[in-house]
Amino acid sequence: MLSKRGYFTALQKAEQLTERLLILDKTKDQFLANTSHELRTPLHATLSILQAVVDGGAGELTDRQKAELELAVGIGRRLTYLLDDLLDISHLQAGMELRLSSLDVHDVTAVALDVMRYLTDEKSVRLVNRVPKQLHWIEADEQRFQQIIFNLLYNAIKFTPAGTITVEAEQIGKMVKIRITDTGIGIAEDRQEKIFDRFEQGDRRTSQEGAGLGLYICKMLVERHGGEISVTSAVGQGTSFSFTMPAASSSGDPIHPSNIEPAMMRSVARLTAAASEDLPLALLPFTQASAKEKKEATILLVDDEPTNQYVMMRLLATEPYQIVAVSDGHEALEALEKQRHWDLVILDVMLPKMSGYEVCQRLREKYSASELPVLMVTARGQKEDLLAGFAAGANDYITKPVEALELRARVKTLLQMKRSVSDSIEAEMAFFRSQIKPHFLFNALTAILTVSQDDMKKAQDLLLDFSTYLRHSFDFEQHEKLIPIQRELELVEAYLRIEQIRFGERLDMIYKVEGDLSGRIPPMTIQPIVENAIRHGVMTRLSGGKVKLAVYAENNETVIQVEDNGPGFSAGAKTQQMKRKGVGLRNIERRLQNMGGKLEIVSKPNVGTRVEIRISQSQSELE
Repeated sequence: MLSKRGYFTALQKAEQLTERLLILDKTKDQFLANTSHELRTPLHATLSILQAVVDGGAGELTDRQKAELELAVGIGRRLTYLLDDLLDISHLQAGMELRLSSLDVHDVTAVALDVMRYLTDEKSVRLVNRVPKQLHWIEADEQRFQQIIFNLLYNAIKFTPAGTITVEAEQIGKMVKIRITDTGIGIAEDRQEKIFDRFEQGDRRTSQEGAGLGLYICKMLVERHGGEISVTSAVGQGTSFSFTMPAASSSGDPIHPSNIEPAMMRSVARLTAAASEDLPLALLPFTQASAKEKKEATILLVDDEPTNQYVMMRLLATEPYQIVAVSDGHEALEALEKQRHWDLVILDVMLPKMSGYEVCQRLREKYSASELPVLMVTARGQKEDLLAGFAAGANDYITKPVEALELRARVKTLLQMKRSVSDSIEAEMAFFRSQIKPHFLFNALTAILTVSQDDMKKAQDLLLDFSTYLRHSFDFEQHEKLIPIQRELELVEAYLRIEQIRFGERLDMIYKVEGDLSGRIPPMTIQPIVENAIRHGVMTRLSGGKVKLAVYAENNETVIQVEDNGPGFSAGAKTQQMKRKGVGLRNIERRLQNMGGKLEIVSKPNVGTRVEIRISQSQSELE
């Protein structure tokens, strides 16, 4: 008895909870509808003022001012269409009343295709109506049927860069099946089940998607008429949307372009706005500053929305930055490969083909967070999204809509961080030079004086070598981040000729230089390694000291090896050895990493040490 009472109590609570959830859901929908209505009035007022300015109501505008205002109007109109969609959903959920009449599918299709045909002129898309005239009649709300046809055609045009869009119809029992087929980019199989969900956009491959409400509204309208809608698609081949409508028992009046319903006109305006939104960008080749103005940083902007690219550039237009914009992850990685001197990447999370997280992970395989900072841009500020960005290697994030002051502040902070790291490396470089020069200068001058007593010609040659060494290593005005390998080898050879005079038979220098030496490396890269090999290798031996320098190409890499037969050290002592050799090797390693290079040290006790540098030939050829 008690168990039955408990069961009925639980059932009653479940029913009450279900009823409460339904009330809350209805309240939410009503709130959404009310909010949409409230937003429409100030939005329309704003657009009216902007349009009046565009039309010259506030005086003559420059071409740039007019184009930018037109862009703002276009963006505002997209927002009004989103509000219209939200209101349609609200009405459908409330049980929208349909005004049924007999419609000829051919006539509605013909009007829609005629109205939209001019919008496909630049896309090489052919629109074909294969619905026979006066054959397929349906019982439907004329305005809502036009809305379904237009939304599906709009979707087909949007995702078909070139090809054919065909409309067909056939009667199946008491229903008429209408099919719209395109030869566009297609939809991935795992996305097809979700394509009619609210806010779903399918495979996001273009930069013109809206909020993903159009197909959801189509599904609700079709089902409101008692029909069904489905999709079949293959990536790279095209997509076919099919839906059914009740067949009419008798024919009605023909439809002419002159009596197009308001829903169709609204849809035409929607497509016109979406198609024309990018026009100001094409009309305005955007330049941030004059060519004479010095750029303090080069920024890679990765965003698939042309409008977003333009807005971000405008927000940073007052800063001395050179900004290069690309539209997807693959283009971003290609840009990073082609040019190494990037100071910052502004990376949108939502990208076609490859997400911003994936791009950041790939980027971190070559660059550390200090070498190339990444500012992630996300539409969501949820904790999970931010953690995912930081886990992928992002330095910072900013949420949309982007505020100008916040964007400038975050960009400036990241650039200052990178600059501080670069300055510290340069400071280490200067310190390194100051540490290694005094003892060598003294020893070189002593060697030249000693040789001059017996062989003046040899002393003159040594003076020339000494001069070459000083010219290359003390060029403090040098601002080149990379120099030809040949120039670095000239420094090494001059240094070695002087050292061989000092050490005589204790030093046996072996060269193995092969192939093209036009590649580039950071200055003072090879010479300090050779000097370390002599100081910590050869100088520890009374005789038989050998240093081998090899430069060659292997697997599209330039390989530089410096090997000595000194005392060596164990693997466990490597860290201590790096510390003992001071800032020199650490500095070289960090500068090589900045250009995607690698430095590896291999050593065996009582055998010797080999230091190997590997640089991609494509990178070593870049300025």
